[in-house]
Amino acid sequence: MADLRTELTVLLEDVRRGHVAPEEALDRFAELPYRDLGFARVDTHRELRQGAPEAVLAEGKTPAQVAGIVEALLDAGAGSVLVTRADEEARAAVRALAEDAQELPLARAVWVARGVPELRGLVTMVSAGTSDGPVLHEARIRAELLGTEVIVHEDVGVAGLHRLADALPDLLRADCVVVCAGMDGALAS
Repeated sequence: MADLRTELTVLLEDVRRGHVAPEEALDRFAELPYRDLGFARVDTHRELRQGAPEAVLAEGKTPAQVAGIVEALLDAGAGSVLVTRADEEARAAVRALAEDAQELPLARAVWVARGVPELRGLVTMVSAGTSDGPVLHEARIRAELLGTEVIVHEDVGVAGLHRLADALPDLLRADCVVVCAGMDGALAS
């Protein structure tokens, strides 16, 4: 989001120098906190305020709406945009919008990463079973876009604790642990 700060500084300098009329600058500022697309008010300042970009939940939106939101965020200088719960049509709409879009169908996710923060912190993620994979990988992608190193251990289960043994060193050195454990959440305990 440093790009947005730089852009704002340049805009203010241009006003001071007389290169941009105050009215034009005011019009640009009016669009900054959010962008009203008619069907959505896209928070274009979340990354600036919180250090974490907006994620877009595709479920319940048309592919065109998803693409419109992603475009608004990218136009506003978002370092990354993650679209979650995205079916094939929504992922295709984002891919058509941004050549640098990446996707993982297993996680039902598509994302554009243009300015990921430097690595800081270690997140170890474990899943109880293979059916937890979609949620685990959605969380992994988000953590990576936030600038963390991520180690994943899948299908460690709880029926036999011996399956968890290989993950213990990574769990012990992690700054954060994310557990995806299905409906009963037994792995976390």
